[in-house]
Amino acid sequence: MSSPEDLDQFLQLCMWDIAAGARQLYRRLPGVAENAEDAGLQLVLSELASVAGMCADRLFMTGGKHSGPDNLWMAGILDDAERDTRTIAPGPLLDLAIVGAVRKALQAKLASIDTAHATARALEDSTSGAALKLSRAEAEVHDRELADLLDRLAAQAARGGRGGARGRRRRVGAAG
Repeated sequence: MSSPEDLDQFLQLCMWDIAAGARQLYRRLPGVAENAEDAGLQLVLSELASVAGMCADRLFMTGGKHSGPDNLWMAGILDDAERDTRTIAPGPLLDLAIVGAVRKALQAKLASIDTAHATARALEDSTSGAALKLSRAEAEVHDRELADLLDRLAAQAARGGRGGARGRRRRVGAAG
């Protein structure tokens, strides 16, 4: 199906797109995670990759669609995350960049889930709706866990942790 012709086909395409994005997270996130220095971040990314694999399977089965286009937004976000692992030294700055990239991926996934879920409700498709609701809850949990790491990672970078911003901190409003 290259272009959906009705709401049923549109929902199938949405389900495929979200599942294909989750499959990319499952496959590519472990490579990004191995470059993270923070143990808490590594754990969240590992859990997220595992859950993303289950989400992909669930949505592929529920959507009833067996092929579709690549998920370009997820591929682009993960390309950026992988590039960060090659261009930013290991440490708090890289960990912050990884959190930012993965949260972008999760926010894109949540926006797509909302579109698919509204479509499922309009079609009174409770099976797809339930699968999407679970996928949304999983993504929200991981997004919150990643957001909770931001202040600690930024503080480490400010203190000059490996790859950090030692000596570059500037006081706002300081005379000078």
